[in-house]
Amino acid sequence: EAWRAPLPGLATAVAGGSVPLLDARSAEQFEGKAKSPQARVPGTLPGAVLIENGAFYSAAEKRFLPADAVKALADQAGTGKSTITFCNTGHLASVSWFALSEVAGIDGVRLYDGSMSEWTADPSRPVKNGPAA
Repeated sequence: EAWRAPLPGLATAVAGGSVPLLDARSAEQFEGKAKSPQARVPGTLPGAVLIENGAFYSAAEKRFLPADAVKALADQAGTGKSTITFCNTGHLASVSWFALSEVAGIDGVRLYDGSMSEWTADPSRPVKNGPAA
């Protein structure tokens, strides 16, 4: 349970704006230009930053980046301790969670496995659209 961020905790994080939220999907989905069939509407969580899950590994070397490179990606995006990762259904976010928590050793990283499919199921929950920073 320490590795998961259930919906009530995520809703508190979104409302408070003080917990780093990391979207592991593509830039097109983050910006609301594309949508997964699992999500009701396009967009991302308010306050989220984007690190596409492929950024955490080297295709040429067929492995995760070294810990210092993963940490640098997290620092550049403004994520780190207590970050909550998400995607559409939790699959891509598991890569981000593993990279931050297990490869880089960042404490308190959690995974919102309901991701955008659960978040967007309720039309009253906010969704942000717009370019990645």
